[in-house]
Amino acid sequence: MKIAIFGAAGDVGTRIMREALARGHQVTAVVRTDNQISKLPLKQIAASRI
Repeated sequence: MKIAIFGAAGDVGTRIMREALARGHQVTAVVRTDNQISKLPLKQIAASRI
């Protein structure tokens, strides 16, 4: 399943993202600022500004 998580760098978002990845889902993490990207436990990162 493909899942988008808004607030993925926050405490709850990070927990949800880790669980979704552990279950084999494809996760798109949405964060507000670039410096939050390094906190994400993702293997592949694609950045975009909106």
